[in-house]
Formats: sequence, structure tokens, C-alpha cells
Amino acid sequence: MSQRARRTASTAVAAVAVALLVTACSGGDDPSDPGTPAAASSASEAPDAVATTVSFGAVEGKLPRSRRDELAAEVQEVVDEWIDGAYLGDYPRSDFSAAWAGFTPGARTKAERDAGLMSNSDVGAQLDAVEPERRSVTLDVLSVRQRPVGVTAHVVLRFTTTGSGDQDVRVAGRLYLTPGKQGWQVFGYDMTKGAV
Repeated sequence: MSQRARRTASTAVAAVAVALLVTACSGGDDPSDPGTPAAASSASEAPDAVATTVSFGAVEGKLPRSRRDELAAEVQEVVDEWIDGAYLGDYPRSDFSAAWAGFTPGARTKAERDAGLMSNSDVGAQLDAVEPERRSVTLDVLSVRQRPVGVTAHVVLRFTTTGSGDQDVRVAGRLYLTPGKQGWQVFGYDMTKGAV
């Protein structure tokens, strides 16, 4: 097989792998159901003193335990950056531009159009404070040759707002991530946001 054919086949395998991850990863359709952890949970302190818990759901292919720990930390960093920039932090405010730094250009453009869903931009200027109550992430992973090639992060965030219209808010759904030169990035999402 020529080098060009190998490269084309390799690219096709990667594309199929990501497509399979998006459509086939399991862990329950309910983002609040983390499924059965495939690795020990990890957590890091968030700026608002509520830890993000990270666990594993479905892992397709082999992924060594040491690589799972690294992957959890790498993906958590991207997810936490979005959560902190999009929903938490200082209020009142109207600038949420830093929220999507870990998104690919296409996903960032879409998130900016969905800013009321993918951040608190719709209400940020009227809020006095946002207090996190829960931050959890369950990872479904597609691994090829013991290397993760795609991740679906099932995210659940709960927070309360004070100011104009106090609310208890739940953000939940999936972030789809792929590795690149800049590390893991969100290339798509399927999220919900609403008062509970």
C-alpha cells in the first residue's frame, strides 16, 4: 500500500471513529445517569470551591489505566474552562467570549449563536451572583491502538442565581471532543439548560 493510500485510510478510520463515538457511545441517554464507572473518579477544585467529579462510562477499545487518568485530567480542563467561563465567575457581566476557548472554530461559532444556551449571556447583566451546586462529567471514550481518538463528555451542572429572578438552573448534555495540535477540543455539543 502506498504512503498516500495509508494516509487516506488512516484519515478515513479517524473520521469513522469519531462518527461512531458521536452516534454509538452509551452511558445512558439521561446525562444525570453516569453509567457504570470504568475507572476511579477524579476531582479537582473549581474556582468556586465545588469540585468537578469525573468518571468513565463506556470505553470502546483498550485504554491503559495510566492513560485514563491523563485523559480525565485533559478533558476536565477543557470542560471546566467552558463551565467557568460560560456560567460561573463574577456577576453582573455581559462578556462571555472566553467561554469557548476550548472549542474548534466551527463549534465556537455555533456556541456564540447559541450563547443563551451555552452560557449565561442572556441573563448575565441582571445577575448578582451564581453559586455552583454540582459539577459532574462522565466520559465515554473511543480508543484505537490504546490511544483515545474521541470522547463524549456527559456534563451535569447545577447552580443557583441571585439577582433579577433567583433560580435553580440545570445545564446538562453532551460535549463531543477530538484531539488536535492544541490538545482536546470540543467540536460539537447537544446541551439543555433550564430552571429546575
